[in-house]
Amino acid sequence: MDEKMELAVQLVRDGVADTLLISDQYLVDEGSGGCRPEVNYLLEHLGALDASFPAKIICFRPDPVTTQGEALFLRDMGTDLGWSSVTVVSYTPHVERARILLNRCWDGELAVTAVDQPMSTSEAIGTYFYQSGAMVKTLFTPKCDSRLPPWVEEFGWKVSDTEERLDPYAETLNTH
Repeated sequence: MDEKMELAVQLVRDGVADTLLISDQYLVDEGSGGCRPEVNYLLEHLGALDASFPAKIICFRPDPVTTQGEALFLRDMGTDLGWSSVTVVSYTPHVERARILLNRCWDGELAVTAVDQPMSTSEAIGTYFYQSGAMVKTLFTPKCDSRLPPWVEEFGWKVSDTEERLDPYAETLNTH
């Protein structure tokens, strides 16, 4: 079970939000808001596809496929829909960097909620190095839409797939 998705669905049920945004880097049909079958299966298992589920569900593929891309999408979606606050659910090792990047793009109220994920020792070491490198990148890209040169971005994706394994879906909840 995906702990982040489980918490996001529970927060919706608790009345925290009326929209559930799901970032999915593997989504091919960009723009439709529909989710991949694997995501729908998880949502169905959690009861989020029932007619009684009190939120609209939107899946999206961030551009770029990074936390920064998620922050840009959140900024645009929140502006278009008139949101004043959001809650983001992410894994514990990613929370501080996510908060920094999201605060650069989102002017409204922001809450970032952490979910622990069991990791092996080698996964924990890989995560530490990935998140450390990604934090350095965050320091060199100080604005919402700042980007490193394309060759650096491509090199980063080839070097590590740790974030991909840790955060296949990032949940964002509109809280009005």
